Order: sequence, then C-alpha cells, then structure tokens
Amino acid sequence: MTAIGNPAGRSFVELSVSDDSRRPRRDENNSEEFQHFSERISPTLFRAAYLLLGDWSAAEDALQTTLMRTFQRWRRARANPSAYSRTVVVNLCRDLGRRRQRSPETTVKFGDLDENGHPDATDAIVQRIALEVALAALPGEQREVLVLRFFLDLSVEEVAETLGMAEGTVKSSTSRALTRLRDLVVSDEKEDDVVAD
Repeated sequence: MTAIGNPAGRSFVELSVSDDSRRPRRDENNSEEFQHFSERISPTLFRAAYLLLGDWSAAEDALQTTLMRTFQRWRRARANPSAYSRTVVVNLCRDLGRRRQRSPETTVKFGDLDENGHPDATDAIVQRIALEVALAALPGEQREVLVLRFFLDLSVEEVAETLGMAEGTVKSSTSRALTRLRDLVVSDEKEDDVVAD
C-alpha cells in the first residue's frame, strides 16, 4: 500500500500496487503515474478547495473525492490531469456550496473570534483573515474566478475552460470580483477603525 497524503500528514488516497509479476502491468504503471501526479498536485488542490469552501474538513473531502474521480477516469484525464482535476475540484466545491445553502450549518467565522482565540495575532494574520472573510462573502462564480486566476495562477483561457465560460466573462467576472473584494476589505478596515476609536 502506498499512501498519498496532504501537508498535514493525513492520507487521502491509498493505492494498491501488487508486486506479483516480474514485469509491470499497464494498471501498475497507471497507478505509479497517478501517484506521482497526486503527490505533486494535492497541496495545490487542497488550498484551492479551502479557499473556495472556507472549511478545512470540507476541503479535505473535496480533495479526496477529486483524486478518486481523477484516478477512476485516469485514461481520459492523463492527457491533461491538472486541468481535469481542477475542473473536478471546482465542480465539487460548487456542489458542496449548494448543499450548504440548502441546509446551513452553524459555524464560527474568523472575524467573530475573541482575543482569547488568537491572543498573539499579528497584522499579517489579521489581514489574511480579513481577506478570507471577504473572499467567502463573494458570490460563488466570482470567488472561483479569483481563486483560479490568482491562487492557481491560471491564464484567462485556462479559467474559461475550467469553468466552462467565455473568456470575456472570465475577464469581467475578475474585474467585478476584485472591485467587490477591495470594497469588502476596505469597509472591514473602516469598521475596525471605528470600533478601535
């Protein structure tokens, strides 16, 4: 058994590769090829899922399901496995987001934590949290476009292909999302200044 894990050390996918024959079978080569791919792409897919969902365990679930679906369709996905897995993780995050809207859970937002939760918070941590909260407040399509464009560093063409939309739509969604994100972060900073005074 070979375990493929995330940066936190948890195993997401276990692949079984038998050593019964002297020459490798095609399935074994696929398993090894997929294993190398998944070890390389897992941290990036996990961070993208986390940014899209804002929930660590949901991001882990999305990553595990993405890797499973990619492996199941490896013959088709191996031509461009990164693009295939990005599309799968974005679609899974959309599905999970829809389910959450139908049955919302009670969660603690980062901005609602008291000083006992983060007594040694630095400005960098506070800024990151403000950005995560603002990103979570964006509509799904805008959040997806920003994560794919700026976190995964995809081109406009790659984002359009991944999300199944026109390049012009990607550009306009990016512009609207950046404007909205900027407004949310600035308004959050203004509210903090008022509370501090």
